[in-house]
Amino acid sequence: MSAALQTAAPPAATAPVPVAEMLVIIREYVEASRFDAADRLLGHVLAAHPRHPESLHLSGYIAFKRNRPEQAATLMEQALTAGANAPRQLCNLAEVYRLLGRTDEGLAAIRRAGALSPTDAVCHFNEAMLHYERLDTDACVRAARRAI
Repeated sequence: MSAALQTAAPPAATAPVPVAEMLVIIREYVEASRFDAADRLLGHVLAAHPRHPESLHLSGYIAFKRNRPEQAATLMEQALTAGANAPRQLCNLAEVYRLLGRTDEGLAAIRRAGALSPTDAVCHFNEAMLHYERLDTDACVRAARRAI
């Protein structure tokens, strides 16, 4: 665990901590499932930059991990509106849509993710799950094979 993970508060300094440095710490917190600490730091970032795409997405991801799919979808959609367009962000949103039963929107998001990263096995797996939810077994099997 890095020294950055030892505290949940932003480092005391005379100059503000750059957002990029904060995001490194936030991602470490998320990977360690320290969602309260990550949320506190994200609150600082979003207070200064309310439309910061990655921060919005990470907030949505934390909501997803806390079993709040509606909140997760809203935050992840805001991240996309603000300019997020990474394959994994779209892949995460597709999974949230699947949990909400919004499979058409999930498939649209996963297709965008696949176009950006055609070899991402997680995206193909999520696509398979969306097809499974729709009882489209042929498409499910094709996507699962791509994931493998």
